[in-house]
Amino acid sequence: MKLCFLASWDFSKVSLYRILRYNKILVNIAEEAVVIGATCKFFDSTLDLSDFYRRKEHLQYDGIIFMLGWGCREHERICHRIELQVPSVNIMLDSRYPNRNYVGCDDAGSMQALLVHLVSEGFQRIGLFNHSNQAHTHLQYRTYNDFIRRNGLPLRQEWVAGFNLKTNLFKRTLHKYVINKNFQNRNSLFDAYMNVPERPAAIIFSLDLWAIHFCEYAKERGIRIPEDIAIATFESGTHQEVENNFLTIAREDHVYIAKTGVRLLNEIIQGRRERYNNSILFPPDIIIRKSSLKNSYDKVQTERDIFKHHVASCIHQYYADNELKKTICTQLGISKEYFFKKFKIVFGKDFSSHIIAYRLEKAAYYLMHTITPITEILFNCGFNNSQNFNYSFRKKYGCTPKEYRKRKSIRNHQVLHNA
Repeated sequence: MKLCFLASWDFSKVSLYRILRYNKILVNIAEEAVVIGATCKFFDSTLDLSDFYRRKEHLQYDGIIFMLGWGCREHERICHRIELQVPSVNIMLDSRYPNRNYVGCDDAGSMQALLVHLVSEGFQRIGLFNHSNQAHTHLQYRTYNDFIRRNGLPLRQEWVAGFNLKTNLFKRTLHKYVINKNFQNRNSLFDAYMNVPERPAAIIFSLDLWAIHFCEYAKERGIRIPEDIAIATFESGTHQEVENNFLTIAREDHVYIAKTGVRLLNEIIQGRRERYNNSILFPPDIIIRKSSLKNSYDKVQTERDIFKHHVASCIHQYYADNELKKTICTQLGISKEYFFKKFKIVFGKDFSSHIIAYRLEKAAYYLMHTITPITEILFNCGFNNSQNFNYSFRKKYGCTPKEYRKRKSIRNHQVLHNA
């Protein structure tokens, strides 16, 4: 089986902040292609797409994975023609055309969760900072706009960067600024956003890099986060330990998105899925941190609060790591014995029970929402062997992992096939 991957960026000129994200996606696509017995050829933006299509080179492939998003309209039309001729899947960046297959994040659900969190913390004036004209940013904006209006919260154009509230269209000027300036002179952009009679009390950023830039901007101007203004962001997957575990984020799982894209394409090629209109959405983990707290933020955090916050963040990020205990103890500079004792006092349960329960919840989610083989799920979630996994899973859910997936697949048509 021959596959190809078409991307909208130049592999040799990718900016530093995107390297981790893109490398992770490319590596996992290549690895998953090997698993299904396929080869995959990778093309970047240097490919002459018009010539590629005119020469009918796309017809030599059994399937194509797109990560192109919105851009040149002519290229979008060509890609859509290719989709109609060759089994294809879009990952991460959705197409604007119908009859497409897509694997990505549940951006609407993530935006909703971030907004609910901010309102629960007591914020009413909530702004939005979008960075690009893509399907996911439009979806984030529509969800934001609907939520604010539905809940009777204040809404002003000066609090919304990137979209026009009257037309609901993206502001091309911001997009050109981002491309041409390449994040330079960012302060002038933030000045225009912040120098208004009444600032937003909280801001949601559609990209973590902009949120990090804003943190630097705020620090330079003596603006305190979250005391003066709170922030939350969608994480692009490019920054580990974002702002030293300071930012509240909606984290995307690029590994599962990339692998699931290949698996979905394989299912379509094999005739086990419909040719078009398959959509698999992954709701990111919403990780609440200091940057978005108000009602629940004690200005003088106790040692217990710091411990709980740090441990919870580590578990979110490293739950599948067998060296998790060692990682946390090293970061906190404490012994394992002291850690176990303090964990039970702070969390109300022993560490092993908490981690097993957390890993089982993750495994249950992937069983229900992905086509990942059960064996791979158990290892990816931190279990060392199927016997321990099956025993713990049955004890918690009253059935085997295979039975759980089968039951849920009847209720949820987004599940593709049993492992």
